[in-house]
Amino acid sequence: GRLKQFYKGIQEKTIRSSAIALINNGNNKFLLQKDYDKIKKESYYRPLGGGIEFSETSEQCLKREFQEEIDQEINIIKKLETFENIFTLEGIKGHQIMLLYLAEFTSKDSYNKNEFDVMESGATIGKAYWRSVEEIKEEGAKLYPLGLEAIISKNLV
Repeated sequence: GRLKQFYKGIQEKTIRSSAIALINNGNNKFLLQKDYDKIKKESYYRPLGGGIEFSETSEQCLKREFQEEIDQEINIIKKLETFENIFTLEGIKGHQIMLLYLAEFTSKDSYNKNEFDVMESGATIGKAYWRSVEEIKEEGAKLYPLGLEAIISKNLV
């Protein structure tokens, strides 16, 4: 599936275009997927989103990804930032150009859920939770991509 394509892109040393979105629940908590890098022995959080497909806009990508990953519809509010993200995940180097958006759920009921199953190719691959930057720090986890914390702290979201 998509994860295989993601790693294929990394292994072929290509730069991948991605779109991610921050959704704020109104209490300065954002919907973030939690994951763990076994090589670094590091828990981390990142906004939901994914790779932009050929002939797809970044906004279309986000709407598709949120539908596929957590079965939710979103509205895009505005573009916040563009990141060049050079990183290592599970010991493999990656390179992405990431477009960060501010978005909101179309259904207000979605804000009442404490967590969301994150799906990929019909299987649950993780969970997304409402977290503040302070909670992430208290947990000893990281927030990626680098630079995201600065965007949040500038009260742009």
